[in-house]
Amino acid sequence: MDNLFIQATAKSPAIELDSLTGNLKIKGRLIPEDSDKFWIPVQKWVENYAKQPAAKTSFVFDIEYMNITSSKYILNCLYALNEVYLKEENVEVIWRFKKDDVDVKEIGEDFAFMVKIPFEFCPYSEVEFAMAM
Repeated sequence: MDNLFIQATAKSPAIELDSLTGNLKIKGRLIPEDSDKFWIPVQKWVENYAKQPAAKTSFVFDIEYMNITSSKYILNCLYALNEVYLKEENVEVIWRFKKDDVDVKEIGEDFAFMVKIPFEFCPYSEVEFAMAM
């Protein structure tokens, strides 16, 4: 399975999905102009990956802002990985957010409530956000 890498823009996140290592990462603003065009390939990749996952899957989210359509696609990706977790328990989500961003933290908490995958919540400063990834 090919890896999927997408460069970040002012409105869309950087995507790094590595099928060999199981390291999946989304970082940035999740407000692409054409959400369906942007997210459908990502969701399909995750769904295919879930059929033959790596020995361990770590999905890191570094979210600056997210619109409702993007949250729907993220949840669909988490549902696909939830099936892997229920079978093998080798999936984790690391939800990174700026220390003062209660909204993004709460979105992560809502997602964590909807799936069985363990979530680790990692607040950080503005400087750390810029340096990550």
